[in-house]
Amino acid sequence: MHVVADYASGVDAESAFVSGITAGGGRVGAMLRVPLATLDYSAYMLRLRELKPQAVFFFLPSGQMPASFLKFWRDRGMADTGIRLLSTGDATDDNYLQGVGELADGLVTSHHYSFAHESPANRRFTGVFETEYGSHLRPGYFAVAAHDALAAIDAAMSSPAARGGVSGERLVDAFRGLKLDSPRGPVEIDAHTRDIVQTVYIRRVERRDGRWVNREFERFERVRDPGV
Repeated sequence: MHVVADYASGVDAESAFVSGITAGGGRVGAMLRVPLATLDYSAYMLRLRELKPQAVFFFLPSGQMPASFLKFWRDRGMADTGIRLLSTGDATDDNYLQGVGELADGLVTSHHYSFAHESPANRRFTGVFETEYGSHLRPGYFAVAAHDALAAIDAAMSSPAARGGVSGERLVDAFRGLKLDSPRGPVEIDAHTRDIVQTVYIRRVERRDGRWVNREFERFERVRDPGV
């Protein structure tokens, strides 16, 4: 079963989860939608205890909602029920992970970026970010999105398709099939849909060198948006 925030992105996450589980031969029980800004999950925890599914997938936007959900999960002793908890990386956004801390210990999530991603490009990115803003603030996926957007614009404007002057039409053409070595890993712009193609990682929250991180242990390469 799943618990999602009741707004467009939550409904999209619900649809993707249901279609993936059923395509693999699984079955989805109750589907719970919670209002945006919900911070009291006591009633939902009671419902989960009553239903006792094998696993619960949750999608809540980064910030207070997932932190509160995880706190109720711990305080209501849900880990002792044997229910497995899964989520998207929004629940363990690197911007908030240090604050969430042990509430998320061992949580398995899927996402396209982790501060702890092992690559030269990410080491350069996180190193420059720390030099600029200090070690108390770490870059999350929004920071990487801004970095990649600017890198893509720079690459497009320098490409052969943009020679002879940069017009809107030339710039759009230059984005088609564009490939970048991003801090998140290899990305490209699909030449037909013009949407991003990227690696999605399966991660586990762990404590490393005194800091909580999303450690990647599996990956799915060249993932396209299933809704496009």
